[in-house]
Amino acid sequence: MCSSDLFTFGPLDPDAVDAADALRDAADVVVLDHGTRLAPAAAAALREFVEAGGGLVLILQGKERQQDWERDWLGLALDAPREPSALSAPRTPARIDFTHPVLAPLSGAEGGNLFGVQIRGWRPFQLEQGRVLVGLADDEPLLAVRDLGEGRVAVFALPLDRRWSDWPIQPNFLPLVHRSEEHTSELQSPCNLVC
Repeated sequence: MCSSDLFTFGPLDPDAVDAADALRDAADVVVLDHGTRLAPAAAAALREFVEAGGGLVLILQGKERQQDWERDWLGLALDAPREPSALSAPRTPARIDFTHPVLAPLSGAEGGNLFGVQIRGWRPFQLEQGRVLVGLADDEPLLAVRDLGEGRVAVFALPLDRRWSDWPIQPNFLPLVHRSEEHTSELQSPCNLVC
């Protein structure tokens, strides 16, 4: 367990999660690597947690197979990954919604240049009832959010390593991740995060 001024971080054992009450007691926001396989009981607990007001930040990974829960209740549809080695040249975001609370604080010079992020690969997706906050020129989302019951979900199309993009080393990366976590938890004060 580690903490900062805004967040307390702790691990999540997906095999041990089978009740939304356990999630609510442990977390305000769950940050989930798309490669983490969830048993049906854990997926049901996560759904109940989010619909009751919890937050979910989902980080998509390259070749991981889509899980039933992602499609069934999250409304997430995945396409084949655009692998870094298959692109001839990096792409950059073309559409950024600075009117949304997640991105509004990053619209000035202190937010860095989101338009300058070099993207070498991503996992294309569509999020039912989602709002695209950062997208490519062809409207493929890189970051989208949606409400789900009383909770909120944020989906990132980029694995968080430099093979896929240079975003993790950009000055706006950590503020954007923190803003996404704050937005999904609806808290302005410190919150508990499990990963």
